[in-house]
Amino acid sequence: MNATISYADVINSIAQTAAQLTLAAQSAFVQNLLRQFVQNLPADWLDNELDSEKLHYQALFDIINRQTWQTASIEQALNALDDIMFTGDSYPHSTSDAILLMLDMLGFYLSLTAMEEKSEVSDGWVILTAEGYLDYYDQLAEDSSENTDDVAHSFDDWLAHPLTQTAFNHVTHALEFAKRTCQK
Repeated sequence: MNATISYADVINSIAQTAAQLTLAAQSAFVQNLLRQFVQNLPADWLDNELDSEKLHYQALFDIINRQTWQTASIEQALNALDDIMFTGDSYPHSTSDAILLMLDMLGFYLSLTAMEEKSEVSDGWVILTAEGYLDYYDQLAEDSSENTDDVAHSFDDWLAHPLTQTAFNHVTHALEFAKRTCQK
């Protein structure tokens, strides 16, 4: 008999692990998950974004991919993107879900690095990071199931779909990596 794993089971498991991580391990988790994410972006990930934003998105991508993690550089690129948005010249504009996820995870990373000690708040940021990541892949799974005879997608047997299983594997890998990195 095959046991099913629900979305709630996955999130509860992540929450339990997040509570056990140190603040440094929580930051390492977000870094690793971000790196896995940008390494799996499609080749055309910037094609539909505003020309004025592309340089800043590319800068963030490079920071993540090269693992430099300089908060001042991240903040500078994020602030430049905010400035473009607030000028409103080319808005409304639809930013891709992939870029929105990257920006959310970077925000959680910056929040973690600004903290002095681990707390329920830092646990929450780890959980929100994982949920955002899983939800992104969940949406991809739903989209693919609508267009093909793919495995039926269900919150009751959430890992049955290859895309949600991949996302879960990425999160699990990032959690294990964070634990090992911060135990050294």
